[in-house]
Amino acid sequence: MDLEYSYQSYLASKKYIDDLSLNQRVLKALSAELNTRNTERPFKTIEIGAGVGTMIERLLEAELMPSGEYEAFDISRKNIEEAKKRIIAFAKKHDYIIENLAPYELFLKKDSFSMTLKLYHQDAVQIIKSQEKSESTDLVIAQAVLDLLNVEEVLPSIFATLKPGGLLYSSINFDGVTYFGPTIDHEFDAFIEEQYHQTMFDSKTGRNLLSRFVDSEGEILSVGSSDWVIYPSAQGYDADTSYFLHYIINTVYEALIGNPKVDKQQLELWVKERHEQVDTDKLLYIAHQFDYLVKRI
Repeated sequence: MDLEYSYQSYLASKKYIDDLSLNQRVLKALSAELNTRNTERPFKTIEIGAGVGTMIERLLEAELMPSGEYEAFDISRKNIEEAKKRIIAFAKKHDYIIENLAPYELFLKKDSFSMTLKLYHQDAVQIIKSQEKSESTDLVIAQAVLDLLNVEEVLPSIFATLKPGGLLYSSINFDGVTYFGPTIDHEFDAFIEEQYHQTMFDSKTGRNLLSRFVDSEGEILSVGSSDWVIYPSAQGYDADTSYFLHYIINTVYEALIGNPKVDKQQLELWVKERHEQVDTDKLLYIAHQFDYLVKRI
């Protein structure tokens, strides 16, 4: 493949896929909870691993957020730069009043809604740990990020920074199932999946979060699957979906190319065929995931 892979382009390409995949029951539960919140005081949100700002766009578009302060953290400077560009473009398109308060701080206003958005090139987990027992946050958002972290260490810090009754919305948590189709070789396909999952911190974070939340300081308000189920339409794959699939295949390749258990030549042939399946609108892809909404007790 001659594609130039960019993580920012990947995050942008998967927004529509996430929009289709996010569990609507969990989102409705979040909306219902936010509608009951006291709007007389500013509502504080922290997003862990905000990427290029697609969750902020999504929540603004759905008009789910109460007025208040939104702190978006990401360890990538490029992600934060792209998030700023995207949010400004989104706000202009949707007729928000925009004020630049600082290089990475925006004030957005539309009708009775207002938000101060702060974008931080920092590790949110470290910030949250430093704020333990502060009980200062109304909502923590973690999309496609808890499966990259040591949940056993991170969850107590998240609950400690939440106010009593505060919410954790954690979505797109991978849960140990990856499927590429059509089948190339049953045994090698299964082997690739197994070896790829072993490169993850916890490939079954989705299901393991269930018991962790039950044993935590939180009450599960809603939970449901948010699977990526991708197949070509009659018109084939659009550019974003095609890029997304190529990126996923390349991610598998990069994760396994140095693995001594995986035959390099066989892997390269497998990857080549999968890329060709994308280009000919034949590839099928599934990733099993879970969404959670949890309230701090």
